[in-house]
Amino acid sequence: MILENLYTTPKPLFENITFNKGLNIIYAHFNEDKDNSSGTLHAVGKSLLLDFILFALLMDVKYLRRIVNAYNKGILKGSSINLIFSVNNKKYKISRSFDNPQKNIYFGELGHQRDKLSLKKIQSRLFQLLFYRDDFVGVLQENWYNKLIAFFIKVKKREELFTDPINFVHKLTLSLATPFHLSLLNIDNNLPMQNHEITSQISNLISAKNISEKVIRKNSETKSITELLNKKTNLQKKVSNINNIISTYSLSGNYKELELRANYLTASIKKFWFQNSLNYKRIEEIKKLRVTSAKDTFNWSAKVFEIYQDINSLLANSAKKSIEEAVEFRKKLYSSRKGFIKADIEKFKTSITVADEKIAKFEKERQEIFEQLSKLKAFDDLKSAYNQQSKLQNEIFEIDKSLNQLEEINSEIEDLTTDDINLEKDVNQYLSSISNEVNSFRNLITSVFDKLFLDSHNAKIFNISETDSKQKINPTCHFGMLRQAKTTC
Repeated sequence: MILENLYTTPKPLFENITFNKGLNIIYAHFNEDKDNSSGTLHAVGKSLLLDFILFALLMDVKYLRRIVNAYNKGILKGSSINLIFSVNNKKYKISRSFDNPQKNIYFGELGHQRDKLSLKKIQSRLFQLLFYRDDFVGVLQENWYNKLIAFFIKVKKREELFTDPINFVHKLTLSLATPFHLSLLNIDNNLPMQNHEITSQISNLISAKNISEKVIRKNSETKSITELLNKKTNLQKKVSNINNIISTYSLSGNYKELELRANYLTASIKKFWFQNSLNYKRIEEIKKLRVTSAKDTFNWSAKVFEIYQDINSLLANSAKKSIEEAVEFRKKLYSSRKGFIKADIEKFKTSITVADEKIAKFEKERQEIFEQLSKLKAFDDLKSAYNQQSKLQNEIFEIDKSLNQLEEINSEIEDLTTDDINLEKDVNQYLSSISNEVNSFRNLITSVFDKLFLDSHNAKIFNISETDSKQKINPTCHFGMLRQAKTTC
């Protein structure tokens, strides 16, 4: 992409800017015919010019404070920014209105009819034009557009000496910055992207778990999950006592038929409650078994290799391939087994849903019997006992549902942690596979740096290495001389 022209319409807010091929320097100077009592060249529009370029390239207005301030003062109202640029010897023009920056945008090849499209649609077209490559084997997503543009056009704050070329956007995590950089270097970024997705999901699940625990503690009026479990135990004891009272209570003959039906419904409801509790326990056990099996499946190979290595290094090398084939077979076996485990979990969840429906139906019928007994002046004590039993059992069920929700989150975290551990084993092989591209770029950037700084002594400028942190892959770029230099223009 080569910038050609920048100007405003319908009236010129500044002189039409024509960019030169190659390096362009934006600078300010004192005008002898005007008052320069401030003695400074700050706030004369150098950074604002870069903001105009970013605005034309569809950067979100909320990141362009100077443009927002100028618009609020009425300076930019009724105007549009126009940028002409070329890509692969074809010239394009984009016009964006300051009044309606989300919709009034025109884009197209110069000399052809331009389309009026929304911000998102033109961002998609610009992404395809500027960043998309048919031969790229890695991950390249359209929603990266703003971040990638920010890498090429960075407006430095006054107090900054030099912007880190790796973490080039505020609050950009290294796990996501790494796939960005590799995509720009045309280097396969699939493994770093997998790592970012796994770490992001784990982080989101941990946040969801913390929020769920907070809500559960608030709703249950407890201070911890342990206290909640103790509360459940006490409720179960109360239910057991009420059951004993009901079992020893007998209605007179006139109400015997209703009593028998109420007892049947109560027994059925208790059976389904027990069935649901058992199914929740089965799901929990299956999930624990899934995580344990996964860890056992993939942790033994390294230990076997170490045993061979201790005995004979030649024997270890010859056995390595057989070990890797066995591990690969176990991975496939584990992968297929996960499908059966998932089917079992779904079967138990379906059974729980069906039981819940029957419980609701039987409780409704039992309530109707209680109402009949009340009309027939049956004993209030028995009705109260049934109502209290139902209330306590529902409270226990809500506690079980909350705890099961937490258990599902914990299970997902454990599954992703297992995937994360497995991904670590592929890091060395991945770094080896991209070493030629990394070395080529390192040599290029080092040669440029040496030309600019003659006393750099072939400093190690760029590297991609393995790290013990959750990022696993760590790109580094050292520009010590530039960090120490203060530049003004």
